[in-house]
Amino acid sequence: MYIKNFAFVILFSFILFFSHSIEKYVDIDLIKKAGPPRYLDSGVLITISPDQGRTVFLRTNADGWKDDHFFHESLFGIKYYIIPYEENVPVIKYKLNMDGFWDRDPNNADFTDDKYGTDISYVKVPEEFLYHKETPLIEMTDNPVKNVIFLYDNPGANEVNFVSSIDNWNQFTHQMKKNSDGIWEFRMDFKKGTYYYYFIVDEKKIIDNENRRTFVDEGIGRVSAFVIK
Repeated sequence: MYIKNFAFVILFSFILFFSHSIEKYVDIDLIKKAGPPRYLDSGVLITISPDQGRTVFLRTNADGWKDDHFFHESLFGIKYYIIPYEENVPVIKYKLNMDGFWDRDPNNADFTDDKYGTDISYVKVPEEFLYHKETPLIEMTDNPVKNVIFLYDNPGANEVNFVSSIDNWNQFTHQMKKNSDGIWEFRMDFKKGTYYYYFIVDEKKIIDNENRRTFVDEGIGRVSAFVIK
């Protein structure tokens, strides 16, 4: 999929959260009118009216553009498909095939083009879903050095530091910053390899509870782990 400037994309996803609400209770079968993408708990809802295409499917960067995802129909004939949120995909890109022709989503004003000049629609994933994915968030590119984002959810903390094996467990080198939602963040570039880390929260050691990968260091105890491939 991916975006060259990962931090730039994440910043815009923060802005998106305040301009698009998450709809938790939507009866898809009762949709009467097609419109712009809608943000549901399960993913982004794309809708197409009957006069915009009879047979409609899409491809998306969320699965590497591999599969054709055919639209369903509501009781009122509106075609729809929900693109699921995927880990480490802050921007969902997609293109529609309507009656055999590739095009952008006619109901989405946000689009770009690919290297072949085909219009590609896109939506930015709300930060709510980025933050509730397993961390850390590792940039998905072919670059040998990848940007990694570490998140710690504790609005009541006064100070949080990121501590890692990459710099010999120095406890005061990398201070995390708290954003407007109370999420502590830290970003850093890493080369290929396995790394270990933990947080110092108000002078207390805390592992990353959103990361299932852990390791017991002989001198430090349990720490969190991640791999750059």
